Amino acid sequence: MLLPKILLVIVLISTLFIIEKFNILYVKLPGFEKLQKIYLSQQDICGKEYQREKGISKIVLEDITKKSNELMEREFSSASYLEEKNKIIITKVISIPPDNFPKEIFIYGGKEDGIKKYSLVMKDGKLIGRVVEVFENSSKVLTVFSPSFYVEAIFPKSKMRAILRGSEDGKMKIFASLGPIEMIEGDEAVTSGSKFSAPAGIKIGTVKDDAIQISTDISDILYVSVIAWEEEIKRDENSETKK
Repeated sequence: MLLPKILLVIVLISTLFIIEKFNILYVKLPGFEKLQKIYLSQQDICGKEYQREKGISKIVLEDITKKSNELMEREFSSASYLEEKNKIIITKVISIPPDNFPKEIFIYGGKEDGIKKYSLVMKDGKLIGRVVEVFENSSKVLTVFSPSFYVEAIFPKSKMRAILRGSEDGKMKIFASLGPIEMIEGDEAVTSGSKFSAPAGIKIGTVKDDAIQISTDISDILYVSVIAWEEEIKRDENSETKK
């Protein structure tokens, strides 16, 4: 009797997965998101990709922590946001809406996981987007390929600071700058470390033909890294406690 029950459960889970995956029913299945999250955990057949993303993001963040203070102090005499600690949340992409590809993606992880609105998101150690909506167990990410995406960047060679705007063709343009626009061919644009562009030093793209060629490859996307500021999490937790 045990074997038929096990088979029934497997069939049921598979059916629910297919319904959710392909949006056969346009309804939210209560509780299934958590079940799917466990079912498709980092120990699944894509475990190698999870470990790869985790390894790259850890190396990049350690390198950023080591070099960004020196960079900011030397080039811009500002390191106010670099002393705060941060952590990385590795998560899987739920879906990429076909009508909004490649401008939006949805990921597992939300309020319960410590993901915050406006947190930056990386893939392979490079900027891919920003969290713009946070739900209980999932989040919406606006990518660098969206014209609605903005990020403050610095250019180490030209010593320029500017706000970049996303572009669907992969070539970001300068939306605003705090000085003369004198981009140097081959210069790398990296996050500035300001409030909504922290931490500093995440690679955004490379200057090419008066545009910033996005470094991130969105093809074959599976796992991403969300950077959460621990200080902001604690601050929000304290605010909730006082309420």
